[in-house]
Amino acid sequence: MITLLTDFGWQDGYVGVMKGVIWGINPNVQIVDLSHDIAPQDIDAAAFVLKISYPYFPKDTVHVVVVDPGVGSERQILGVKTEAGYFLAPDNGVLKYIFDELPRCQVISINQRRFFLSEVSQTFHGRDIFAPVAAHLSKGENFYNLGSPTKTFFKGTVWHPTRNKSSIEGRIIYVDRFGNLISNISKRLFDDLTKRRTFVIQVGKWQLEQIIGSFVQGGKEHFLAYFDSSGFLGFSFYGANAQQKTGLKVGEPVRVTVN
Repeated sequence: MITLLTDFGWQDGYVGVMKGVIWGINPNVQIVDLSHDIAPQDIDAAAFVLKISYPYFPKDTVHVVVVDPGVGSERQILGVKTEAGYFLAPDNGVLKYIFDELPRCQVISINQRRFFLSEVSQTFHGRDIFAPVAAHLSKGENFYNLGSPTKTFFKGTVWHPTRNKSSIEGRIIYVDRFGNLISNISKRLFDDLTKRRTFVIQVGKWQLEQIIGSFVQGGKEHFLAYFDSSGFLGFSFYGANAQQKTGLKVGEPVRVTVN
């Protein structure tokens, strides 16, 4: 199985062409479109979508990420082998959560041109490098034949929340299609701090003192705190776009304090 995560959108034929290349090499492989609606060049958003998605796939899946502002430059293309699957991505930090969560990984620099298309465009490595390499890997090619081992690559920066006895300091790390604001504070960390005690969540100018179980419980046009389907503390307006309504953005501090 191969997953594709890109910022290509659906207007042009880029995604379809990548699939054509893959099926030309391995016509039997299943391809899953993880997302092609990542905002152009938004490496952090792609990294988060990958983080919350890869655990649900078989362990031999090849995950391909093409959010690549540096295409055509000297940046490497990385191949990463982990216990959770394979990852192919540009060396730009988009795999930061993979390196953080799966540190016992093997990393290679993809450089064996015999696995590329015969002509490589400097503007479409998704078609000419990522797609054929993923196809060969999914067909059973030895991972280590695809490139050279490397320890020189950009791991990226993961924003971890910090905690003391009475509070957690986190931040907004993602905004979804509906404008919901997702923080890096997990339900597990939240529950471990609060232990059913009363609490206050501070984000921007808002202070919230309860977690709702579903959007409809909060009532229309109310700013709500909830745990999203991946288990992270999020913020929403029922029936409205929370980012547009609040002006809050990625990087905004989030503080949880127990009374």
